[in-house]
Amino acid sequence: MSPLDRRQFLTRTAAFVGASGLGAVAGAIAEADSHANRPAPNATEQARQTLANELATRVPFDGAHQSGILTPAQAQSTLVALDSIAPDRSTLIVALRNLSARARSLSQGDAVGVEELDDPPPDSGILGPVNAPDQLTVTIAFGASLFDARYGLQALKPKGPSA
Repeated sequence: MSPLDRRQFLTRTAAFVGASGLGAVAGAIAEADSHANRPAPNATEQARQTLANELATRVPFDGAHQSGILTPAQAQSTLVALDSIAPDRSTLIVALRNLSARARSLSQGDAVGVEELDDPPPDSGILGPVNAPDQLTVTIAFGASLFDARYGLQALKPKGPSA
């Protein structure tokens, strides 16, 4: 082996060993960091239990105030505006009772029923066979147009702020 070949061999070997050493150090640091950030098995189980408790938490639908009025603000909300097309007051009452019954059922959690074995689910089926209460609150409010002459509710219309 000539001296030039030996020098190239030693230089390349030193560069390779140095690069390997840096890679090993970087790998050790990454491994230690992943262990430090990985939740302990107890923390994972505790998070799973906390989620299960939140899914099972029921906010009473009936009470002095509607649910959602005095309860802390939720992380998510959905607003729905509906126009009443009920032809008379008795139909409006039936519709509001049905709406309240469904909201009560959803906020307390219930099993999704199926009439016949081959019937499609009565909802999208995305949540599975049970709708968990999940701290759901439903607040039903009415706009001013509900208190017009159609249903005879003019005397029950809430007073607006004085101008």
